Amino acid sequence: MNDIDLIAALKNKNTKTNIREIDLGEIETHQLVMFGYTLQNLPDDSSKDFPLNFGPVQALYIDKLVSDEAINNPIKTTREDFFKAFVVMDYAATVFFDDFSMFARIAEFGDEMERRDPELDPNLEFVLKYIVAQYLMNNILDPSTEAESKERYDRLNVVAGGSFDNLRDVPSHYISLAALVVDQINNEVIKDVLPTINSRYDIKAAIFCDAALDFIDDECDIEFIENTLLAGREYDASVYAITTLCKLYANASISMFRDEFEE
Repeated sequence: MNDIDLIAALKNKNTKTNIREIDLGEIETHQLVMFGYTLQNLPDDSSKDFPLNFGPVQALYIDKLVSDEAINNPIKTTREDFFKAFVVMDYAATVFFDDFSMFARIAEFGDEMERRDPELDPNLEFVLKYIVAQYLMNNILDPSTEAESKERYDRLNVVAGGSFDNLRDVPSHYISLAALVVDQINNEVIKDVLPTINSRYDIKAAIFCDAALDFIDDECDIEFIENTLLAGREYDASVYAITTLCKLYANASISMFRDEFEE
């Protein structure tokens, strides 16, 4: 699938992506307005126009939650996972690795997959397994990387301005953006806590945790991640999530899971 195909699919009203048909009735309206206010008052994470032309709310999503460094790199995933995977990859590349080379490498795997089947692209599970492989390698080569990760996280974790005094004036497109972000979340605890978060990398960490929880089955691990997020320790929750995935995927090599998705 090339960029033109992706855009056509995303603009097709009958095409499903991980941005589903949003039912505002499922989410507390006041929470959405507060979260919309937070997103409105967050400085843009990216200052560049994304090369693909999305709708205004999708463009806002990228402006607020995707960094310039990520936008400068190729992105290739299934259309169902595109926006969520973009944030997950950006978060891992920025916080865990300080290295965006995985964007190009995953895109290369995507090209290999498409040569076998034009409908095949890396999905979110593939992305997470690649992140796990790189995380394991980095920590074997340099155990000090965790302290550096926390420093990057704290430095970049911009807090939204404002005092929540003017919620009536929140533009409707920011409320739609809030609904779009929350609607991508599958875990009910994270779905409830996300609208209360008011800093960029805490939001990204929560999205990363939700992606990881899609593939974590142990109830103790799930509860620990949920409780850590509820305690306002989003970075710690994301570290626990990635280390839990490492236990699940420790024996998986990049070539092995590439072959798995090519079958």
